[in-house]
Amino acid sequence: YCYVVEATAVGSAWSVDSAQSCATLTMLAPANLAATVNSSIPHVALTWNAVLGATSYKVYRNVNGAGFVLLYGGNVPLTYTDAAVFNGDTNEYYVVATDAAADSAASNHVTITISPLAPSDLVATKNDGTGQIDLTWSAPPYYGAVVGMLVSGAGSGSVNGLYTYAGMHFGKPSY
Repeated sequence: YCYVVEATAVGSAWSVDSAQSCATLTMLAPANLAATVNSSIPHVALTWNAVLGATSYKVYRNVNGAGFVLLYGGNVPLTYTDAAVFNGDTNEYYVVATDAAADSAASNHVTITISPLAPSDLVATKNDGTGQIDLTWSAPPYYGAVVGMLVSGAGSGSVNGLYTYAGMHFGKPSY
């Protein structure tokens, strides 16, 4: 924005223009960026405060330190849900406000790690035919990084071990 000033007195003409002075307004960066993870789906919900004058926002994401990429740019209503996340990934986000002239500085960065859900419905049953204990459980939803399950126990003759489930059908695995 550029400005000039002229002066006048009652009953007299206007002066010549003053020297021109210009200033550029820059938008403030979005504030209070926050991330909430829902591991059962999984997705990350982002929220931030509005920026006066912003016409849209750009959301950037960095997955596992690979570098920031534009995830979304458009008329976002102060929230964005990132559904392209996977268990085990560490995601870092920031947001930029935009208007017709330029982008604002970046918001604060938030980092969140997507953790797999725990298996559920664990049942230990003595198998009289084999003299062993059979374990059954419900596998968690598979969203990328779950490649095995650690089975551990305590007591006489207990066995700890990592059991992979490549090719396993989801539902109630039994060991």
